[in-house]
Amino acid sequence: VFITSNGNPVDISEIIESINIYQNIFRHYMECELVIHDASKFLHQLPSYKDQNFTGGFSGTEVFVISYRNRAKGKEKIYTHSFRLSSISDRQSINNSESYLMSGISEEAYWTQATRISNAFGGESGNTTKNMIESVFKKYFQSQNVKSVYQGLRDITNNRIQKQLNSSETAGLHKFVIPNLTVDDTIRFLARESDSPNKVPYFVFYEDSENFNFVNVNDILTQEPVDEYW
Repeated sequence: VFITSNGNPVDISEIIESINIYQNIFRHYMECELVIHDASKFLHQLPSYKDQNFTGGFSGTEVFVISYRNRAKGKEKIYTHSFRLSSISDRQSINNSESYLMSGISEEAYWTQATRISNAFGGESGNTTKNMIESVFKKYFQSQNVKSVYQGLRDITNNRIQKQLNSSETAGLHKFVIPNLTVDDTIRFLARESDSPNKVPYFVFYEDSENFNFVNVNDILTQEPVDEYW
């Protein structure tokens, strides 16, 4: 489902040729790409002004709501994910139709990328980087803006999206002053400064189909595989 800037849902499944959804433990957000073969002039039916008849046009506030299957431990599960439209590229005219690539990124990225943090972490006695990451996540990834968007999408699509943070234990108490860094740069800094109880730290922050994660890669490598493919 494609949600226009004024909140109108449009089923675009008939014009989608392929969907790619990307998860990467070295990137903070999930991303998607939709290859569109458009014979209905979908782009041209979306005017640039919100007071026009059809919808609101492309303003950068449009959202894809995509449901997909993923396997874990031999079982399939259906996930629903919201992506904010980030770009339209590779447009080509073919006879009376048009093809193009629509790219999206998780809703949280829309709100965090333009935000900067100037703040002291750790207080007088210091704190763990795990607790610092959790406080950043609660303030910026679970902000009222993000919650409002997901509530609006739930009202439109009846799909509930609620993401939590899974975080690994870190060692040591720290004090930091974050000097006007973006939210993502703040997370990268805290991840680099994190130590692990086993003294072999390699912390990453990433999103999967269900939640966000702040974990030590070395801990991931010791876990059992969730599935096998051949």
